[in-house]
Amino acid sequence: MKAWQIAEQICDGLDAAHRGGIIHRDLKSQNIIINTAGQIKIIDFGLAHTTQMEGLTATGLIMGTPEYMAPEQVAGKRVDERADIYSLGIILYELFTGKVPFTGDSAIGVGFMQMKEDPKPPREINSQISAEIERIILKALQKEPSRRYSAVSELKSDLGYAISRPADLYQEKSERKELESSKIRN
Repeated sequence: MKAWQIAEQICDGLDAAHRGGIIHRDLKSQNIIINTAGQIKIIDFGLAHTTQMEGLTATGLIMGTPEYMAPEQVAGKRVDERADIYSLGIILYELFTGKVPFTGDSAIGVGFMQMKEDPKPPREINSQISAEIERIILKALQKEPSRRYSAVSELKSDLGYAISRPADLYQEKSERKELESSKIRN
């Protein structure tokens, strides 16, 4: 199974949870399983929060896996679906590069990185990733929730478009834009 096929199925599962008013809050690769039929399942909703009922979790309580936590979650702030989208961005980064963007010796150190540091661009780790896939991953990993995708369906739509087009087409398009920009400046 290819990385983009896994990513699309994760998007479907996460979108279904969000439409049901559920925020996972501990989305990570270890909570993604592939059954014998090749279907992706999201498991371990033990830290899930519902958007439909107030008072089920406390703001200020930090819960989750630091390598996959959104900056606002690390800070103990109220989270919404965009925290899961950030975690999905970490999973996509891992799917396409083979590693998570932030690691460290302590949970506090990793949490600090989630809040303050930009991830290394995925194409610097895996040059086979298209510029468009990299853009999708980095948009999901924006520190400010308002700069991320507002819904998983938007991310999945962009992903579908990116994988339906050859990677060299994006590079060619990017090179054309660069050439046009340099002509305008000259």
